[in-house]
Amino acid sequence: MAITIQQTPENYSPAYNPIWWVVSSTNTAQANFQYICDVYITGVTFAGGATYLRLKCPADPTYGRGVFNVSPILQRQLTSDIQDVVYGFQQAPNSIIEYDVKFGELYGASSGVIAYPSLTNSTGRTAFNGSLNTIEFKDYDSDDYVANTFSTQINFLTNMPSSGTIRTDENAWIYAMSQTSGAIKFAHVVTYDSTNTLIYSYYVINHQYFNTATIANRMLRFTSGYNMDDIVAGNITNQSGTALPILSRPESPPVARYEIYFTDSSHNRITESYYFKIDNPCTNHTVYRLHFKNKFGAFDSFSFIRASQISSDIKRDKYEKVLGEFKSGSSYTYNIKDRFETSFHSTYKHTIKLNSDWINENQSVWLEELMTSPEIYLEEESDCVPVNIIETKYTQRQHKTDKIFNLEVNIERTFNNIRQGA
Repeated sequence: MAITIQQTPENYSPAYNPIWWVVSSTNTAQANFQYICDVYITGVTFAGGATYLRLKCPADPTYGRGVFNVSPILQRQLTSDIQDVVYGFQQAPNSIIEYDVKFGELYGASSGVIAYPSLTNSTGRTAFNGSLNTIEFKDYDSDDYVANTFSTQINFLTNMPSSGTIRTDENAWIYAMSQTSGAIKFAHVVTYDSTNTLIYSYYVINHQYFNTATIANRMLRFTSGYNMDDIVAGNITNQSGTALPILSRPESPPVARYEIYFTDSSHNRITESYYFKIDNPCTNHTVYRLHFKNKFGAFDSFSFIRASQISSDIKRDKYEKVLGEFKSGSSYTYNIKDRFETSFHSTYKHTIKLNSDWINENQSVWLEELMTSPEIYLEEESDCVPVNIIETKYTQRQHKTDKIFNLEVNIERTFNNIRQGA
């Protein structure tokens, strides 16, 4: 009996794309032959206390191979991570998992098919809650996004255009993945004034989460908006007489722009840089800030600052009684005050029409991820309320055809309010 793994997926695979394993065997000519694949997920037990789920497939008629897509099993164990539990670096324990696969085969006469499990295996594989489109996934290379060596620069888990604006009361996060302990150890935050002159450089230390032996430490998120102002002095190595808070410093000049990038334990750069420009464009309208799961399973943020409108979608269940009733033993009539059609159960749901400021082409492309996101939150009073987008169509805009343009979107809360219960 010989099982050989012929094809393996990327070590850090987006779980909402196919995760194909291909195996071969020398026993495909045996009666009733099938390949088997046992999937183990670290820290997870299945129904009945089982430690694995078993998949089966016949041999491919052309090459005699077995093909297993394990992504549907892994998807069930992944959700998402948003909001601050600590300030600075944070784990994303619900967004990434470790799994093992063990391959075997079964065959024999119909009266006695025998399973031969665990003939070969692959352990310590990682999947995250990403969902790339078909073209992106074909070209996906985990080396572009996972810190593995101490020399290669990786991308943050976002397609959001860098140098985007952020208001002085807005939260944001950036996410990155690490495969090697210590490959992501520090976040460098560099602040500049309005003339692009350096103010301070900060080293924000990841004391707890650099060891990738802990699965939750393999996807890290970092507070990158005004929630950075809650980072405490004990988490910052003072490199140039730095002062706190990082962004809302009382001294002059004020911070107008800042840069964030991650480094290894020796302060060697390990990621690209991400820039934010601080701006508070004038608006007389309520600002609605949305946080949405992007294609990499991380959360991007965008604010709608122009005219908004709240409406209520109302649903009523009613009954109607017939006209006329005995008012006394000798009077069958009705009163003007009698209610004939009566609501007995009323609910309503708020819909909010949002309008953005003017956006550019790069933002228009990126915001398709907002419109298609399966998980969106509206920030309200320092909390995140789940909402859904109503629109089912989105058009990417271009300056050569539209000159200037913004984004209009309708959102609704995911719950109904009960006005009158049955």
